[in-house]
Amino acid sequence: MSAAAAAIFPHFHLVPIRPTTDAAARFLAVERLDRMPKDCDPLSLVVSRAGRPAINTAHPALAETLRAFQERLDLSGTGRLQGNAIQDLFAEPPYGWSKDASRYLFAALLVAGEVELHTAGGTVKTSGPLAVEALKSTVAFNRVGVSRRDGRPPLEALDRAATRLQEMFGKDVLPLEDNISRAVLTNIPELMEEIGTLP
Repeated sequence: MSAAAAAIFPHFHLVPIRPTTDAAARFLAVERLDRMPKDCDPLSLVVSRAGRPAINTAHPALAETLRAFQERLDLSGTGRLQGNAIQDLFAEPPYGWSKDASRYLFAALLVAGEVELHTAGGTVKTSGPLAVEALKSTVAFNRVGVSRRDGRPPLEALDRAATRLQEMFGKDVLPLEDNISRAVLTNIPELMEEIGTLP
């Protein structure tokens, strides 16, 4: 039986987990990658590089996910796949991954800046409430389009933005897209209320 399973699902060993339904949402809800709890990242996709936390896109599970996703995108010719097609792709041979595990992997790819989500609320490039909503369940992800991301801001721009936000609000902001996005979403609306009446 195990020999047959290995022949039918040769890539199952890359993601031998059965995460909870909310695994992707919990992964995205962690505000700082350097504080990622083990139970929110069962495959240890978050690593530290030169003292900075990052998603390890060279991890075999993520590398294979990106390769297969890109191959399917190339075949479709549209540049975008629906969430239901993605979940079906990785649930079938040669993968056999649970749909919850597939969403967890795509949550990590979103944080890594490798993919973007196309939702009814617009394009989502960073983790936040829209990303959590899009990846929270199989049904929610079925209606989401996913494509490769064209480009990411240069490291120098991220560093400048984080430094400026620290100067403006007096709070530590890691020079990562998600952290910068969260700092803006948290602090700018309050600032706009205060200065909105000024000419």
